[in-house]
Amino acid sequence: MNKQQFQRELDYGAAVSIATSMLRRHLITPDEFRRLKAALIKKHCPVISSLQETAPAVPSPPKQVICSPKTVKEDCSRE
Repeated sequence: MNKQQFQRELDYGAAVSIATSMLRRHLITPDEFRRLKAALIKKHCPVISSLQETAPAVPSPPKQVICSPKTVKEDCSRE
């Protein structure tokens, strides 16, 4: 991998990370995330990151665990 390819991988990874964060915060829809990711692949032409396309296209939102004083300690986990 040359320096240009490496830079494209970094740029793509950073952009997808930002898009994922926006999706999890409900700033963009899952459809917008898919379209954005497709546009980023077209723009950056990542080689290695493209191999990860077998993973889910839209990340699942993090679990939200609500803990109350009555909750048993073992049942109250945080990510």
